[in-house]
Amino acid sequence: MTVAPPQAFMLNALNAPATARLLAPDLTWSTFTTVRHTTTRAKALLQSGKSPIAACQMSVPSMTTVSLVVALVEPDRAVLQAAVTVGQITPAQEAESLAALQARLPAWITSPGGIAK
Repeated sequence: MTVAPPQAFMLNALNAPATARLLAPDLTWSTFTTVRHTTTRAKALLQSGKSPIAACQMSVPSMTTVSLVVALVEPDRAVLQAAVTVGQITPAQEAESLAALQARLPAWITSPGGIAK
């Protein structure tokens, strides 16, 4: 089985086999900071033991786990949709990758320091 991150499918030269499986992207500082905070602020909040959702709620009190998951998934959704549009992956592969990411995010968002167990 071939496994590749979604960003790999942005390359037009990639000719992924039909059996290729997508990995949900890793959750990184850039994932979180893209949505809510500067890198310095995010690191300080998470290092102090705040969960990502608690850190976000400091600046946006109405932020919910669901809305943060949606915001964090959007950049990857766009990449995956583009890959489907050009025929590099199937809609089923897109759905599988998004489901895997959405399944991992709630634990990460609610864990102290953003360290999911």
